Amino acid sequence: MTLNSVVNDCLKFFGFRGRISDKFIRYVVTGFTAFLVDYSTFLSLYYLAHVPLQVSVPTGIVLATIINFVMNKLWTFKATKQTSSHHVVIQLCLYGLLVIINSVFSYYFIHYLSDIHISPSVGKIVAIAFCAIWNYFFYKLAIFRKSNFPLPNLS
Repeated sequence: MTLNSVVNDCLKFFGFRGRISDKFIRYVVTGFTAFLVDYSTFLSLYYLAHVPLQVSVPTGIVLATIINFVMNKLWTFKATKQTSSHHVVIQLCLYGLLVIINSVFSYYFIHYLSDIHISPSVGKIVAIAFCAIWNYFFYKLAIFRKSNFPLPNLS
């Protein structure tokens, strides 16, 4: 019995007629793991250690991104055929760009919600949800795409 069959059987039980792909289920499991790391790091730093948003938000994102990269590369997208150091450098650069985008968006989004009296702990969950949606497409279409990975000549 695979994770995919369990998820699809549960969805059928609740009346869902479609089929969820293995890749998407692995993405959700990977994302949930990264979410736990990101959110628990943020909560610990911001609420327990009283670290400001400018530090607590990106710290959680960076730690979660490391876990996310490894799990997505090896398990979700199974991008192990692109194992040359050149490919990994390109993937890490693209991931780094995504970390910057996610960090800046999350900080300003959480800060804005905080200004209108919505708790940063709630704002963080909403920010993570937004990031997860665009991250999936960026991972699939750019970072872990399987065919003809575009590589600049670095030599």
